[in-house]
Amino acid sequence: MSSTQDTKETEITVYGATSFVAKHVLRYLVATVKNESKSIRITLGGRNPTKLQAVKDCEEFQHAEAITDVFVASGSDLEALKKMVARTRVVINCAGPYSKYSNLVVQACAEEGTDYVDITGEAYWSAAMRQKHGAASQKSGARIISMCGYDSIPSDLAVFAAVEALKQRRGGQKTAGIEDVKIWHQAFGMANGGTIHTAADYEWNPIHDFTQVENGSRSLRKVPFFVGDPLMLTHPTTVRHNPEYGQVKNEFSLGEWLNLLPSIDRNFFFGVSVPMPMAVVNL
Repeated sequence: MSSTQDTKETEITVYGATSFVAKHVLRYLVATVKNESKSIRITLGGRNPTKLQAVKDCEEFQHAEAITDVFVASGSDLEALKKMVARTRVVINCAGPYSKYSNLVVQACAEEGTDYVDITGEAYWSAAMRQKHGAASQKSGARIISMCGYDSIPSDLAVFAAVEALKQRRGGQKTAGIEDVKIWHQAFGMANGGTIHTAADYEWNPIHDFTQVENGSRSLRKVPFFVGDPLMLTHPTTVRHNPEYGQVKNEFSLGEWLNLLPSIDRNFFFGVSVPMPMAVVNL
């Protein structure tokens, strides 16, 4: 551990700690750090001191030694956010809708050199944050990683595991060609309040693209997007100015719409699969 990390007051700050998802994150963290040989300190961050203290003092976390303190910082107060992120090694941000509450959280981490992780599914917002704060994060060394929640991680890990298994079956070769991937999710319950709030807050427009992210301009396209430019997270210097960019974007846009159609799958005895609403984010 570096000397800089040794001077940090806390290892992990869970921002938006009073949210539904944050409590699941805290349960996991508390259970996990018990098995660590060194102490790991967790801070609860958010804008409401009363609610933060209530989470810390609730019966479930009352005796959790890893949760050491709370830090009050509003998502609209950049100076307070900078003080919060400067004292921690990594921020796990659960404060959504992210486009509404978390712009300055990313900025603070990027400028202060603090690693950042969130669970957003707002791809257009992640693209905007990279364009706005990518240079600052490169300069400071901060790692800004979005879309690490249910929307993306299960699919990513499933594909990774499948590719690794395929390589092993082929004698441990280093590469494996994949033409198509289809992933099924089995879920129970409904969307939580934060997810519903995000969907309601989203400015519904099927023609979001890079030009809007950069300067607010919009233009009608031959193939409308469902939730945004499907290549918005691709590195801009290598893709956006490629002559084939428009054609590829249209093909992917059509794929977004096709992914929303129910399908009959022989894998499940010809049962009907209902499309996952966030499939377009993972395309």
